[in-house]
Amino acid sequence: MKTFLVTLLTFITIHSYCRQSDSGKMAFKEAVKLDSPDFSIAYRILKKEVKADPNNTEARYFLGYCIDRINSAHGAVMNLVKKQLTIEASEQFEAIIKLQPKYQGEIFVLDPYGKLTSVWGALAQSYLSKGLKDSATWAFREGKRRGGFIKPMLEYN
Repeated sequence: MKTFLVTLLTFITIHSYCRQSDSGKMAFKEAVKLDSPDFSIAYRILKKEVKADPNNTEARYFLGYCIDRINSAHGAVMNLVKKQLTIEASEQFEAIIKLQPKYQGEIFVLDPYGKLTSVWGALAQSYLSKGLKDSATWAFREGKRRGGFIKPMLEYN
């Protein structure tokens, strides 16, 4: 009987954790479907999930993606991206790469390396649109230092 109760409690705990860890991802996916997405709910859920389990690479992936979408919901506002949000998104993707160099979680369009390139490229583009060439160069180099960009892309840009 004791073994049965331990097994049952373990199952309930794991099942509850799995459902909880999917809630942020599901909130993110629901927001993406909206005409005017609001990622604030997904952000709050995912932030709690990462705090509770810093090694949860999938929660980090969707948190980083969520931060990026808050920073730049679509290409029309790419010139308005903020450096601090770029850094916050980047830190999530960097943590994933450190924990799991070959990310095994669900991917929403780009893998963590591609997202690093994307967030830093968007910041560089934002700087370029404002005529800030030195800042754009810094953003490209910083993105490379943090794990994004392949050498030919940097040389081209």
